[in-house]
Amino acid sequence: STHLLREEHQPGARALSAPNFERTGDVQVDDSLRWSIKEVFASIAVSDASTLNAMGAAWRQQHYALCPHSAIAVHGAQQLRNEGILREHHGPIICVATAHVAKFQEAWEKAIGQDVPLPSTPRIDALFHKEESFKVLEQDLGSDWRAHWRHRLKADIAELGVVKQSGAPLLKPRL
Repeated sequence: STHLLREEHQPGARALSAPNFERTGDVQVDDSLRWSIKEVFASIAVSDASTLNAMGAAWRQQHYALCPHSAIAVHGAQQLRNEGILREHHGPIICVATAHVAKFQEAWEKAIGQDVPLPSTPRIDALFHKEESFKVLEQDLGSDWRAHWRHRLKADIAELGVVKQSGAPLLKPRL
């Protein structure tokens, strides 16, 4: 619930602001805000081994290919339920799958084995044959690096618009 972090509800929320963190490198959370957050959120640590086990279990039991990030969510939710932290909640626990497992071949092979092909689609397969393209946005451009980033991003977006208007496809149609 975002209202917990808004300053009018919690005077200590100012300490959580991004500019404060950038300036000090530290985040201070007063006790009242900490307890308000704990009423809404639970946290859990998940090891690499548990992540791989969750990926393997999902594949063996449901033939569902979890990416490592999604496996962390599933394992964490199961662990919180087993520990009774989620017991008072009624109804299903929803874990959002954050990525396709095809991005994580090494993790897939560790979790499932090399004898099981990595699930994919023609669209995903095509991504592995595309040329990589990126730009590095440096933060050491003085105190106004954000303005530089905004300018660079706007220019790149405008360039994409020119390409689009020229009739060259930006994206291939969905398969």
